[in-house]
Amino acid sequence: MSPAIEDGDVITVEPVAEDPVKQGDIVLYHSRFDTAVIHRVIRLERSPSERCIVTRGDAASHNDVPGSWGGSDELSGSASGSKW
Repeated sequence: MSPAIEDGDVITVEPVAEDPVKQGDIVLYHSRFDTAVIHRVIRLERSPSERCIVTRGDAASHNDVPGSWGGSDELSGSASGSKW
């Protein structure tokens, strides 16, 4: 997540409020590989039956692989800080 979050930075993660996350938010989720990931929301995709959150690390050149996490059901929280 460099340059927004550097190694050793301390961040605060708060439960996601009833308001949905929005583009630009930094979120914590659990990947299907059973790891915690903090990435930025790139865009929200909606269909009549579901919502998909597309994420990417700031230092990454590609979006996270679709299906690498379960979407909003796996969303653990939203990061808060003054740097971003």
